[in-house]
Amino acid sequence: MLKVGVLLGVVGVCLASPTYNTASQDNNPTSPAVYNYRYSASASREGTQFGHAEPASSSGEYHVLLPDGRTQVVTYTVEGDAGYVAKVTYEGVKDHRHTRA
Repeated sequence: MLKVGVLLGVVGVCLASPTYNTASQDNNPTSPAVYNYRYSASASREGTQFGHAEPASSSGEYHVLLPDGRTQVVTYTVEGDAGYVAKVTYEGVKDHRHTRA
């Protein structure tokens, strides 16, 4: 009786699983995805500050407060076969008194 119950359970799960028709799905979309992604975080007590922004235009930017007091900003784009190309800049003045041991 237990074997029959297990068999019926397995058959029920198989019949209930979703099916996907891949033939009707568009694997080559003609328009890019539409989104705008952004976040930032700051914890002044710990000295942490960072964030990220990325619109749907194959580019974006993120930043992080470094231990020496400067902010590192990375701006990136996607350039065809070259892939992601990053430009790194620093804001502020290096101050080693901020460096944690």
